Parts: sequence; structure tokens; C-alpha cells
Amino acid sequence: GMDVSGVLLTSISGAIAGAISMFAGEYVATKSQNEVMEGEIKLEHDHIKKYHAEEMQELTHLLSLIGIPGSQPHLCLDPTETAAHSAANAGNVSSAIEARKLRRRIT
Repeated sequence: GMDVSGVLLTSISGAIAGAISMFAGEYVATKSQNEVMEGEIKLEHDHIKKYHAEEMQELTHLLSLIGIPGSQPHLCLDPTETAAHSAANAGNVSSAIEARKLRRRIT
């Protein structure tokens, strides 16, 4: 069999290789997710420009679904507001804290 130092070295090497693999996988996943969100933000920005009234109706409906009924939202073409609308559209506004933050930005 192997001596203790060989087993220890093999174990440490395996742990380091696993950590590097997990880091690389998480990095790629996060980068892909960011690229998708940027694309969604651009798409929402275009929709707000072209179909402003329809987007306002949709946003009002989404806000009521997350517990902010009766809002009269106003969106300009500010990228941060477009990002908030994209997040709401994608269903990323799930907690009450997030909903309150979104409410303060929009109303």
C-alpha cells in the first residue's frame, strides 16, 4: 500500500482539483447568467421604447402579483429602471424586501 504521506498528498491534490473545478463551473454559470440578463434588459429597453403603454400595463399587473396593487408606475428609458422591469418580468422579485425596493424605485 501507500504510505501516509502519499495518501495525504493525494487527498489534498484531489481537494484542490475539486475546488478549482467548482470555481470554474460557477464562474462560467455566473457569466452566462449575466449575459442573459443583459440581453433581457436590452430587449425590455426596446419594448419600453416601442410599446410603452403595453409595457406599463404589464408592469402594473406584475406589481399587483408581488403585492403592490394600485401602483401607477412610470418608466423612463433609464437603464436602472429598465433593469428593474426586466427583473420583475423574469420573476426575480420574489421577496417582500425586493418588492419594497422595487416599489420605492417605481412609484
